[in-house]
Amino acid sequence: MWQTINLTNSSNLLINNQTLHFNLSAWIGGASAHDDHASVSLTFLNKAIEKLGDSTTIGPVFANERLGVSRLIFKSATGLVPKDTYFLKIYVEFQRVAGANNNGNVDNIALILY
Repeated sequence: MWQTINLTNSSNLLINNQTLHFNLSAWIGGASAHDDHASVSLTFLNKAIEKLGDSTTIGPVFANERLGVSRLIFKSATGLVPKDTYFLKIYVEFQRVAGANNNGNVDNIALILY
């Protein structure tokens, strides 16, 4: 799943002066000893909807990090919004490793610009 955020009229001066920062966070996890997983990515796009630089990704959280327990673990990343950013795209990807169901989980995705 994904969401695109239009920054065209809100923050261009801060972005182009390289003074707008971001904090991307989410609770990411899975079920028991399953390695099915999820990750959350933030991509910066220019006016022509072309990717600027590298995406920022949090997750995945595999079973060994959860100690084989069904739970969510808080993950976050911070950084600077690149110059010429007009759009942000948040993309959530779920991967099934084994079995018939995908047991990757994500909750409370947040993006804060400051």
